[in-house]
Amino acid sequence: MGLNVPCKASASIDITSNPSSTPDVSDVLETLDDVNKASASINITSNPSSTPDVSDVLETLDDVNKRIYTLLSRIPNSLEDVHVRPSLRREFIKWASRASAYQYIACTCIPDNTCRFRPPRFRYGYKLTHEQALAGNLEFAPEKERVPPVSVYKELCHESVDIVSERTYIAGTWLQHRTEKILEFEHKTNWCWVWENGEEVRMFSFRDTWRFGNPPTGVQVAQISQLIFGKYIEPMWYLDVDDCYWKARY
Repeated sequence: MGLNVPCKASASIDITSNPSSTPDVSDVLETLDDVNKASASINITSNPSSTPDVSDVLETLDDVNKRIYTLLSRIPNSLEDVHVRPSLRREFIKWASRASAYQYIACTCIPDNTCRFRPPRFRYGYKLTHEQALAGNLEFAPEKERVPPVSVYKELCHESVDIVSERTYIAGTWLQHRTEKILEFEHKTNWCWVWENGEEVRMFSFRDTWRFGNPPTGVQVAQISQLIFGKYIEPMWYLDVDDCYWKARY
C-alpha cells in the first residue's frame, strides 16, 4: 500500500497537563485543513475500500483518547505547536503515555520525507511477554521446534546458567524467526516497550510506521496469531515508549 501524505500547515493547538483545559476534539478537528480531516486510516488489510477514515476511528474512542489520538496524528504547523515544542516534551510524553491500543492509525502517522516533522512511532503486533511466548511455543509449535524441557538444561548446562531466562529467551528468538519467515522477511520483528493507558508494556512487533512497507496479508497475520495464541487475535497499533512524540527534522 503506497501512501503520500501531504505535510500541510494547520492551526496551532494547546494542551496542558490538566486534561480539563485541553480543547475538545471537535474544536481541534475544526482547525484542521481538508487534507488532514479526510486522511484515510491504515488498516492491516490491503483493500483501501474497507479502511475507515479518521472520524470513524475517533468515534470508537473515549474523550481522553480522542484528544490523545488527535495530537499524536496531527502534523505540527511550527515549532511553536505544543506537541512538538522541545520545552514541553516532558509534559507531552505524560499525556501521550495514556494512549490506548488502536486498531487503526491515521495516514499522518506515516513519515513523509517532504515534511519537516517526523511523527511518533507506532508499532503493530501483540502485547506479549517472553514468558507468554514460551507458553505458546510449548503448546502450539511443532514438536521439533519446541523449547527443550528443564530437565535437558539441567543435564547439559552448567549450574550457573539461569534456565528460566534461557528458555524464555530462546522462545522469543524462535518467535521472531518464525514470524519473519511467515512474512517472507519483508518486515523486521522486535521485542519492544510501548505505552498503554499510562503504563509501559512489553510487546512483540512485526511492523511499524517508521518502516511501514507493504501490509502483511490476512493469511500471514492469521498464521502469526495461531503461532502465538493457537487462534486468531487481532493485532493492534501501540505507541512506542522511546519515540512517542513529534520531532523536527531540521
